[in-house]
Amino acid sequence: MAGWLQVIAHIMPLYYGASALTDVIQKQASFSAIIPQFSAILIFLLVFIVLNMIGMRKYRKV
Repeated sequence: MAGWLQVIAHIMPLYYGASALTDVIQKQASFSAIIPQFSAILIFLLVFIVLNMIGMRKYRKV
């Protein structure tokens, strides 16, 4: 993969999910080995939930 694409890949949640899945399937990694990838996915999840809540408040009157 091109160098500039590798930089962009690190800001995508799919990169961390695929990396964790690859480690588990190919290397039989335990959960403790994929904690960094799992943590990154959880951070993305929290950020997107907060952004969704902010965005929805503009359109819904709650």
